[in-house]
Amino acid sequence: MDFELSDDQVALRDAAAGLLDSLSSPAQVRAAMDSSDGIGRALWKAIVDQGWMGVVLPNAMGGLGLGTVEAAVLLEQVGRHTAPAPFLQGWLALTALVGGVDEGITEAGAWIERLLAGDAIAAVAWDARAPVIYAPSADVVVTVRGDEVVGVA
Repeated sequence: MDFELSDDQVALRDAAAGLLDSLSSPAQVRAAMDSSDGIGRALWKAIVDQGWMGVVLPNAMGGLGLGTVEAAVLLEQVGRHTAPAPFLQGWLALTALVGGVDEGITEAGAWIERLLAGDAIAAVAWDARAPVIYAPSADVVVTVRGDEVVGVA
């Protein structure tokens, strides 16, 4: 089994690192942490403009149609840079909302569009006892139990 990244995945990793190097320096991270919502707005806009939010969503839904390895490549870089952006939360919410569309949750489709466009911030609640990162800034909170979307608020 080959665990090496493909040339396209390496190019994605390098492009993500370059973007994050320029928009998620230690000084920029500190400034975002001192802001009212803890989000680096220039970084967030760049992430959305690059289409990262829809990395695994099919093209027909406005996504890039890539896979979980590409998502992992992006997530690795976001974590490596301690990027002040709700990329993981948005990506998880989008993934859950796609399942919500399949389950007939009517508002799921509208939230998918807003999240892909960067017009909304998402948080994901997995457990009522666990902290929900970015909840104070979130426009939508997706509640998940197991592998099922149980609420969109």
